[in-house]
Order: sequence, then C-alpha cells, then structure tokens
Amino acid sequence: MAAAAVMSSIALSRSDLRWLWDVRSLWADQKVATGVFGERSPQARAFRQIERAAARRCHRSVTLTTSAIDELDRRHGSGFGTKATVITTCVDRRRFAPEPPPPRDRVRILLAGTLNRYYDVDLMLRLVEELGRRDEVDFVVAAPGETEWDGAFRRIGATRLAASAEEMPDLVASCHVGLSVCRDDAGPSLLAAMPTKIGEFLATGRPVVVNPGLVDAARLVSDAGAGVVVGPSDDLSVAADQVLEVVDDPRAAKRAAKLAYEHFDLDRGVDHLVRIYRELADLG
Repeated sequence: MAAAAVMSSIALSRSDLRWLWDVRSLWADQKVATGVFGERSPQARAFRQIERAAARRCHRSVTLTTSAIDELDRRHGSGFGTKATVITTCVDRRRFAPEPPPPRDRVRILLAGTLNRYYDVDLMLRLVEELGRRDEVDFVVAAPGETEWDGAFRRIGATRLAASAEEMPDLVASCHVGLSVCRDDAGPSLLAAMPTKIGEFLATGRPVVVNPGLVDAARLVSDAGAGVVVGPSDDLSVAADQVLEVVDDPRAAKRAAKLAYEHFDLDRGVDHLVRIYRELADLG
C-alpha cells in the first residue's frame, strides 16, 4: 500500500506522462473499515488526497465495479466517469472450468481465501448453522495460516485446510456452493470490491453467496440466478432455503458458468486492457 502511494505520487507529479489509474480498492475507505488506521488519521487524509489527484489527472482508469466509477465520479467529478472502464477480477477459465457438481448426499460449502475483518465471518457461520438444521453439511474452510475465527470453525465442525493455487480448482469443484460475504457495515469501500473467489466459484459452475453491500456482485448474481444475496438484517431461515434451492437447481451450474464467461473471463479482460493501453499510446 505504501509503495502504491509513492508510485502514485511520482506519476501525479509528472505532467509529461499519460497514465492509467488501476483502482483495485478505495484505499482509505478499506483501511478505515478494517481498522488499519482511523477516519481522521494522517494516513487517511494522505490517501484521500492521492485519490482525488489521481481521479482528476489520470488519462484513463480501470475499476473492478461500476459502483466504484459512480462513487469516484460523485466525489471528484472532472469527468472521471468518461475515462473509466470496468475490468473486474478475472478468472482463468481454462483452470477453473465448469465441472459437474459432487454427489448430493450432503451440502458441501466452501469458504476460501485470506480471511480478515473485511468479511462477515459471523454471518457466514450462522448461515452454515441454519443450513445444518435442514440438511447434512460439510463446511470446508481453506485459508492460509491461523485466523481469529479458528475456534469458531472447530466448534461448528468445519474441515480446516490449506490449499495451494494449483489445488484450488479441484477444491472448488468438490463443493456445491461458495461463500463470499463481506461486512455490510464496511461502508463505501464495498462499492469498489469484487473478491476474486466470486469469479472462481462461478466459472466452475458453483453458485455463490454474497452480501448486498457488494453492489455489483449482488446484482450480477441475483440477475443471473447464480447464487444468493444475504445481509445481516435478513432472515437466515429464508436465506438457507434459497441456498438449498439454488444448489438443487440443475440449471444453476450453467447459469453460473455463463455469468463467469460474460463478466469474469481473463482473456476478455486482458484484451480489453491491451486496447486501453494502445489508446493511451496513441494519445502520445
């Protein structure tokens, strides 16, 4: 993060450069939401100043979500929306290819990736417990290293493991549904977020559970019928029924894979990014 800030400052100080701002997150908002620094801290002020200057001076920008473009345009104006393009977190569909679901003798649920306070782990645990009241559940948690929720994972009977990048496609394919529920109180930082695991679940043909605050992900998943949207104020008994319904829908896998092809495909994303850089080069 510090290195990114330094590089951004260098770029912003050069008037002879034509450059692209790659918005992977709303820096200050995400760090405030996860407790790295405070809302009124010097770090937050510095990152907001860099964000403002980048939004106004970049020649092109790439964001992960449409919501990020809308938010940055609202904050900074200066025609930011006209020079911004969405290229979301992409998935290599040769590695994460559609696979038939595993046998339906139970519901195998996957929570994968690095876990931090940006995720609503408590809500996901309560949803798993609700599912366990309806069906046999195998809850798999694949996260590197220890987490502050390991005790809760043990109490709920989760299978705790670590998986390499090479092992992840097979692990995803071995499950029925994936979880990617962030904290809905994480504020505007959610507008720019699109966890990589969402595209990986979908590309494998697995529905995914997301939260409403992930505005773009929630809209895509809901519109495609490729998962469930659940927030902290929702009735988890209803959400659990919805999860089982999509897991048992024989058409859900195809809908998920189609959504991954249309919105998360790596080859399409690379082609789009190359076109943007060529446009920048032509401006020079």
